[in-house]
This record gives sequence, structure tokens and C-alpha cells, in this order.
Amino acid sequence: MIKETMTFEEIPPWHREILAKLLRADFPGKAEITQQINTARFRIIDANQSLGISALDSLVAPVVKTIPVEAYATDKDGALVQIMLFTRGGRAYMLEILREDGNSVREFPLIEKFTVLVLAP
Repeated sequence: MIKETMTFEEIPPWHREILAKLLRADFPGKAEITQQINTARFRIIDANQSLGISALDSLVAPVVKTIPVEAYATDKDGALVQIMLFTRGGRAYMLEILREDGNSVREFPLIEKFTVLVLAP
């Protein structure tokens, strides 16, 4: 059974690790987004286990792109898996997980297989 809301400590280890990897990248608003994530509540929102993020911290991050950072790797069948951290109004609100072909992720790639891409200068 999936909880409607979870604290950072309660989300699955894979989600914690991929968020930590994304937040190690250098992008505008990183400090504020990190603080938001550390105090947020999360909920699984789709079959790929994307996360809805409800930041409890009132800090607003000076992000310059809706998706300041993302990561990609390949699923066990070679399809691209993309992880995108979405913001709105300077607040993190979703960690979207998707496959390039629209199917469900078959097996989450190991964290070290992901390449991080900063989309903001």
C-alpha cells in the first residue's frame, strides 16, 4: 500500500539517492531547493513512481528554468529513463520518472548509472 504522504526519511531509498544525486549538481537555486526537499512531504503519483513534492519550507529558489536539473540512464532493455526535478514559482513540486517510449520503467537503473544534466546556466 502506498502512503498518501511520506517524509523524506520514509520515501524509498532509491528515490532518496536519486534526489541526492540531482542535488549534488550546481544549478541556480540549489541551496533553497535542497532545503525544500529536506523538509518536504512526498507522494507517489504514477506507475513509474514519480513523486509529488510538497515543500514545507517557505524558501523560494531563484531557479531560471522549470526543470533546473535532470538525469538519464537506460532501463534493462536499453530504453532511456529520464528523471526530472520540476519547479514552479521557485518551489520543487515533482520528481518525474519516465521512459522515452511511454512504457513503465521495468527496473530502476542503479544510481551510479545516471548522468546528471543541469538545464540552467
